[in-house]
Amino acid sequence: MNTVLKFIKPYKMLFILGLVLMLVELAVELIQPIFISEIIDNGILKNDLNHVYLYLLIMLVTGLIALASGVWNSFVAGHVSQAFAYDLRTAQFSKIQTFSLATLEKFKTSSLITRLTSDVNNCDQAVYMSIRIMLRAPLMIIGSIIMSFIVEPRLAIYLVIGTPIIFIIILNNGEP
Repeated sequence: MNTVLKFIKPYKMLFILGLVLMLVELAVELIQPIFISEIIDNGILKNDLNHVYLYLLIMLVTGLIALASGVWNSFVAGHVSQAFAYDLRTAQFSKIQTFSLATLEKFKTSSLITRLTSDVNNCDQAVYMSIRIMLRAPLMIIGSIIMSFIVEPRLAIYLVIGTPIIFIIILNNGEP
């Protein structure tokens, strides 16, 4: 793990930027139900078309912010993961170059090629996923539960009861 962190360290600020962009995208997605309830409760039910248009405009702007944040997040995550993979591959190749002929004969050529390609690509994908997706799912679950209590606390109780049950079913591979 320390080896991986050593290669991520030069890209620490970009890594953090990617996580912040993911949080912005997630926050906008989580706040959309509040806008929808505002449109329904104070726009449609009160027959106030101006209120509906205002919140539709707010939803459009925040949706564009989420889109821009998601695109930049993908770009940053891709840049960090590719730069990390390049550095890792370069370090591996440099290390292989220092091997003696006797040491090189211990490793099959196919094994060395696999380490320089597939293994590095797997590490590359892990870095990309950690910036783009890994934290997103747990934060989406936590944020959704919090937002459900903000929007409709009585209905949120069913969500809090149902979520662990669904989680247990998933962990048991669908067998109740």
